[in-house]
Amino acid sequence: MSLLVPAFLAAAVCYSLCIPRWQNSDEPFHYFYVKRILYEGRLPTREETYEAAHPPLYYAAAAAWALPFRGRDAGFLDNWIRLLSALFGAVSVYFLYRMGRDGLGAPWLGAGMAAAAAVNPMFVATSAVVSNDAGVICAGTVAIYVMLVLTRGGGGARAAAACGLAAGVSCLFKITANFLPPFFAFFYLFHPDNRGRGWKRLALELALFLLVFSAVAGWWYVLGWSRIGERTLFNKLENAPPHPLYSPSNFAWFLKTLMLNLWLTNDYLRGEPAGLPLSLKAFYFALSGAAVLLMGAAPVVVRRGTDPLRRHLVLSFLFCVGLFLGQQAAINMRFPTAQARYMFPMYGPVSALALIPLASVLGERFVRFVPAFSAVGFVLHAVWVFAYLVPLPGPPFVIS
Repeated sequence: MSLLVPAFLAAAVCYSLCIPRWQNSDEPFHYFYVKRILYEGRLPTREETYEAAHPPLYYAAAAAWALPFRGRDAGFLDNWIRLLSALFGAVSVYFLYRMGRDGLGAPWLGAGMAAAAAVNPMFVATSAVVSNDAGVICAGTVAIYVMLVLTRGGGGARAAAACGLAAGVSCLFKITANFLPPFFAFFYLFHPDNRGRGWKRLALELALFLLVFSAVAGWWYVLGWSRIGERTLFNKLENAPPHPLYSPSNFAWFLKTLMLNLWLTNDYLRGEPAGLPLSLKAFYFALSGAAVLLMGAAPVVVRRGTDPLRRHLVLSFLFCVGLFLGQQAAINMRFPTAQARYMFPMYGPVSALALIPLASVLGERFVRFVPAFSAVGFVLHAVWVFAYLVPLPGPPFVIS
C-alpha cells in the first residue's frame, strides 16, 4: 500500500495533465459552480449551470482549495482543482484498503480492493478532472468504512449517529450516495451482533441514524426543491415517454454498457478516445464478466465458512449492488444514463464481492496475485496515457 497509493496519485496526476481542459463530462458546468462560490460567495442558479441541482460540498471544498489562486486564469484553476480530485481518489484507494483490513479482517483482501480501483482507467479518470464524482466516491467509501468499523459488537446510539453523519456528508457531495441509508438499515437491523438486542432498541437507533442524516443533508434537498423544483433530483423523468432501447426487455444492453463503462473512459470523455481497438474493449469487458461471475459466487463461498459477520457483510453488499442496479435500470427506462461511475461510491462492496471468491480459490497465491495484477494495470495506464490521452484534441472553445 505504501507503493500503491503514491502510484495511483501519480497516475491520476498524469491523467489530469493529459486530458484536455473541459474535455470530460460536464467539466465546464462543474467549474462554473466552483467559480460562483469562489468569486461571489453564493450558489449558482439553474440558468447559470444545470449542475446547480447538485449539493454544494464538493464545490465548496474546490473553492476553498482554489482560494489562494483566485486571481489566476481559468486554465490554471482547472488544473489546480483537478489535483484536489486526485487527492480525493487517493483517499478513496486508501480507505478501500482499510475497509478490507479493518472491516473484513483481511489485509490482503483490502489491498486487492484498493488495487482494483487503482488500476481502473475509469476510476482514475474520474479522479483526474473537475467533477463532484471524485468527492462522492471518497465520502461514500469512507462512510461504508465507518459503518463497518463502528458497528462491531452491534454498534449502539453513538455509532448510529456517527454513521448518520457520514452518510449525510456523502449525500452533500452528490445524490448518488443515496444508497447509504437503505444499506445501513439492512446492514444494521440484521447484523449478527444485534440479534437478541430487541427490535425496539434497534428501531430507535436506526431512527437516530435517520435523524442525524436528515439534519446533515436534508436541508440542502429542501432548499434545492424550493429553488429549482423537481429538477433538484436531476430531471423530471416521469413525464418522458419510455424509450424502447432502455426498456426492461433490453436489460442485457444496459448491463453490457454498464460493464464497459466500469473501465472505459470513452463516455466520460465525450466519446473519446476515438478508435479504441476491439481487443482492448474485449479485455475490459472480460474483466467485468469475470467480476460478475465471482460476485455471484461470493455468497456460496462464505456460506461454507464459520464467520457469521462475513456472511452478513456479503449479503449486505449484494443488497447494495442490487439496489443500485434496480435504480439505474428504472432511470434508464426514461433517461439513457448507463454510467458505471455512479457505482463508484460503492466500489468497496463491488470489489469485495468479486475478490472474496478469488482469494478463496487462490489461497496463499492471492498475496502474489495482487502485486502482479497492480503491475499489469499500471502498464495499461501507460497505454491509456500515451496512446489515447496525449493525442486528444483540445476543445474548440475557451473558458474565462
